[in-house]
Amino acid sequence: MSLRNYSLNKALGREATLQNTYVVNTSDGQSHEIWIGLKSGLLGARLIVTVGGAPCEEKRIMLLAGQLLQFELGGDIFAVRHSGLGLFGSISLLHNGREPTAQSTAIQPTTPPPGDHLKTSDDSWTISIEEAERFSEPLGEEVRVIDNSASASTTERKVTVSREWSQAISLDLEKVTDFDGRISAKLPFTIGFDASAKRSIRRKYAISETTTRRYAEEVTLSVQPYTCSTVTFSWRQVWQRGVVVGRNASGVELRAPFELKLHPTFDQRQEDEKSANPAQDPNLPS
Repeated sequence: MSLRNYSLNKALGREATLQNTYVVNTSDGQSHEIWIGLKSGLLGARLIVTVGGAPCEEKRIMLLAGQLLQFELGGDIFAVRHSGLGLFGSISLLHNGREPTAQSTAIQPTTPPPGDHLKTSDDSWTISIEEAERFSEPLGEEVRVIDNSASASTTERKVTVSREWSQAISLDLEKVTDFDGRISAKLPFTIGFDASAKRSIRRKYAISETTTRRYAEEVTLSVQPYTCSTVTFSWRQVWQRGVVVGRNASGVELRAPFELKLHPTFDQRQEDEKSANPAQDPNLPS
């Protein structure tokens, strides 16, 4: 039997995750990479085991010292144990009741562990979005002048108006409240709510905060004979307001207001200035 502690990484604070990766030779002659990850919640924790990057075991547990989980692989028995004080302790893998050898080497991982879905707290919260009103703010004006004052016929012009813009999410964490309406931004169980809420908003509205987009529209302008037209495009930025509601497995419910920059739009205004028609002006020579 060979059991080698391949990597060890403790991420405390916002992520609150303990994780280890092992390379194991089992009795059937196969070699397996086993990853174990433990993430703390408000009242308990979630333990996940992957083998070769594929999910193997997952369960919710109370974060106490002792054996947390047992499973079978390749004819051998494995157990996950926790020792120490909560997240300040450690988790380890036992192979047929034996711990890693004293010669095991701990190294920093150079790539994310197989349980990459534990990297953030997004899957700790069930998110729903309550939409409120949409509003807009002015972005400035764009003016086009079409001079048809010397022509006896109507003219049409096609112009393209465009504007670059970037989407953005504003989540007001200073106003996060729990189900009783109390301000909860500084409570420990808000960990991960921010990332989970923003991820859900991005999915719902199919936005990307890192991409600059271009809004363009072709407009046909009609100008009467002997007329000079001034067309003004008044640009506005459209925003969506709402509330993100998050619930975790421990029954905690949080609510946070958000504003989302959607897209620009414009209002169009045309002012016509008539000039004299030579055929109707008595002062002009015939």
